[in-house]
Amino acid sequence: MKLTTSPFESALDAYHQACLAVLDLFQEEADALQAGQLERLEGFPDRRRALLVRLETTQRATRDNAPRPISESQRTRIQAIADLIQRAVRLDRQNEQWWLRHGLLPAGMVPSSATRNPGRVRSTYGFPGRAAAP
Repeated sequence: MKLTTSPFESALDAYHQACLAVLDLFQEEADALQAGQLERLEGFPDRRRALLVRLETTQRATRDNAPRPISESQRTRIQAIADLIQRAVRLDRQNEQWWLRHGLLPAGMVPSSATRNPGRVRSTYGFPGRAAAP
């Protein structure tokens, strides 16, 4: 017997996969930057843009299909995704520091910490904020 999933569950799965893909891409970027193998980053901005479009689309679908109220099991899955997003944000911030170290990103192009606070990600999903790791 095949179990059917709700539109929300399907959208949440797609969003989770998009978040994992973003984290994988940021990790690939971190590995290349830390190893000083900048040639591995060719085409990286295009891949990043494509993933961000996918992320936005799946996030919108998740939001549009969210049930009211959200069950505890769904809340747990959303919490896991929010934690994944925070890991990606921290890794992206570290990557920006590596770009600066390599002289490839002007300091004025780095967004202020007020707009890059991982606590904002948590509050977007209705979870209490935590102190960001340095």
